[in-house]
Amino acid sequence: MSTLFDLLALFYVFVGLRAIWTASKNWRAFTDEHLTAFDRNLASQLAFFIFVPIGVLLHELGHAVATYQVGGTVDWLGGGFHYALFWGYVIPEGRFTVLQDWWIALSGNLVSVLFGFLPLLILPFAKKAWVKFTLLTFARIQLGWSLVGYPLLTLTGIDSDWSTIYSTRTLLVSAPLFVTHVALVVALFLADRSRWVKRWEVSLYAGGDQLRALDDAIAARPGAVDPIVARGNYFAAQDQVDLAIGDYRAALKLDPQNPRVLYNLGQIRLLQKNYGEAEKNFRAALARADVDPQIAGRVRYGLALCLYHRGKAKEAVAEFSQAIARVPDIAEFYYWRGLALRQTHDDLAARKDFTRVAEMAAMTNPALAQQARQMASNT
Repeated sequence: MSTLFDLLALFYVFVGLRAIWTASKNWRAFTDEHLTAFDRNLASQLAFFIFVPIGVLLHELGHAVATYQVGGTVDWLGGGFHYALFWGYVIPEGRFTVLQDWWIALSGNLVSVLFGFLPLLILPFAKKAWVKFTLLTFARIQLGWSLVGYPLLTLTGIDSDWSTIYSTRTLLVSAPLFVTHVALVVALFLADRSRWVKRWEVSLYAGGDQLRALDDAIAARPGAVDPIVARGNYFAAQDQVDLAIGDYRAALKLDPQNPRVLYNLGQIRLLQKNYGEAEKNFRAALARADVDPQIAGRVRYGLALCLYHRGKAKEAVAEFSQAIARVPDIAEFYYWRGLALRQTHDDLAARKDFTRVAEMAAMTNPALAQQARQMASNT
């Protein structure tokens, strides 16, 4: 098992060196004020591959220091201390009481948790967006593994520190620790999912000025739907679904039948593959959508996708046709109607739709055009 983990650590080293090389090659773009999706992915890799090995070393040193604290020793050169960057172990030598064993096991994990809180303490003093994002990501990785991942690993049967920490032999200290442990995990989870943290994170990679402008527009027009929807759209574009849904729901309280808001909610549920909820939102939007052919066409298209994915191909064809009648110049509408028609075994009509898509999307979406040609030849 030790050899397997060492080999895995070597693989991590290789991947980590590649991440460091990528960062050095793109350093100017990576460290500028624009935190792109590529930058965030690279920052996450650096947070893991650079800081996790430091955390592992501190974890094992915590075990070693606690061993000496209670009168034991560690054979540093004879295999009593093993560190392989991404994992390690300490073999305490000496005669220990049950509580001393408990303290040795806990100490390394306590150091890991404290190390996970360190970047959160540094965050207020960081200036660059990429530094803030890297610190936040590492805090999530370190605290997530220390407080949740590693303890849960014990449930698989692996004999780990947590087997000793939550042993029935030390209930007087293990029970209150467990309550504290659970409370800390819940508190961190709620804090990480809070609106304030999500907004702050968005401001890192999307720019705080635009968000402040949207907030100001809402404040300047209390009770107006459009500014709230605009901010919801902004959050949706940044993949902050919970924030977007929060704004859309606030808009619906002011205008319960607003078709654009209901359509946006339907789109989110559709992307989440919650087809039942998406269909409910699209149907609610239909009542007032027909005043605008563009929004009506997109609502019908969204509804048709829901029906198609729920196995209702015949109903989906009707809705796709309604969407095309309102917005006849979108190739995707014909492509999905072709798929639905093929499900109803109307191969001739399906082939006509796929052929039309190949013509419509030849210049604007070559990949879709190619896919449509393949579907036409197979239908």
